[in-house]
Amino acid sequence: MAATVILSAVIGGVVGLLFYLYNLLLLRPKLLRSKLQKQGINGPAPSFLLGNIPEMKRIQLQLAQKDHNLVGLDHDWPSTVFPFVEKWKNQYEKEINSMILRTVKQRVEASYEKSFLQRILEGAKSDVLDYEFYNGLSTEISQNKFIVDNCKSMYFAGYETSAITTSWVLLLLAAHLEWQARVRAELLEVRRDGFLDADLLPNLKTMTMVIQETLRLYPPVGLLPREALQDIKFKDIVIPRGMGIRIPIAMLQQDPHLWGPDAHQFNPERFAHGISAACKIPQAYMPFGIGPRICAGQHFAMTELKVMLSLILSKFCVSVSPKYNHSPVYRLVVVPEHGIDLYVTKI
Repeated sequence: MAATVILSAVIGGVVGLLFYLYNLLLLRPKLLRSKLQKQGINGPAPSFLLGNIPEMKRIQLQLAQKDHNLVGLDHDWPSTVFPFVEKWKNQYEKEINSMILRTVKQRVEASYEKSFLQRILEGAKSDVLDYEFYNGLSTEISQNKFIVDNCKSMYFAGYETSAITTSWVLLLLAAHLEWQARVRAELLEVRRDGFLDADLLPNLKTMTMVIQETLRLYPPVGLLPREALQDIKFKDIVIPRGMGIRIPIAMLQQDPHLWGPDAHQFNPERFAHGISAACKIPQAYMPFGIGPRICAGQHFAMTELKVMLSLILSKFCVSVSPKYNHSPVYRLVVVPEHGIDLYVTKI
């Protein structure tokens, strides 16, 4: 009798596990995908278990290895690190553009309706997003999980990202000595009696422009993952609850249609009049994210970067070593695959 009960429990457990795996790996992804396909939204078909990873690797292998040299750093790294995004974007861009145009046309015709799209359009015109639309979203995250996740985010976002960004800034200044000289001259002009206090940091305009341009070319986070916590209706498109969304920050911030023909070049001057004047759509600049979940420590991070760079550049001059091999890779954050080799000379 006991053996029969145990056997029944084991069989029930196995059946339950199989059903759970079937729902997790097959049924749920299929249902989410079908909801988008019914709305005319298509994309690369995922394989069992591995999703689109095999195709992503295949596209990366097909990409010819670029030549890296000291004469000019190739800042168009997103097309190398995320070639599958570029391919899929081109493949489905026509379809996406048609859908957007239809939505905009309907929005114009229904001018009386205060929809999500209308809020975005108004925000783009005034350079201010209407955050009130996002109020009221709820989630089933427990209090402990919320605390743990945020502590991890603070450590990850507060240390690794700042350290990597400092490295990228020093590399770019080492490769563009004229900008390094401008930053150093500004430091000498702003410092009082050889010291730089907190009140003077806002006066470092040139350094701010350099940091902003570095964050544009090498944002710490190349892809911004989000999950729909509830069904979201975007005009005629319904994004179902549980659907994962990936925002390609790195590619948005180097899109020539938004930033001009020099989108892949290091040009801090574009930020001379602020972010709103640097890009056709200011919301495309999001190294710290955007919206209600924007990085809470963005101002601290900028202050931290200015302090570190001020201490280094006021005492040392940096130049690129011939050994340096420019190869950005995406490993949770965008990092130099082989490190950064610089010559450091005391001033």
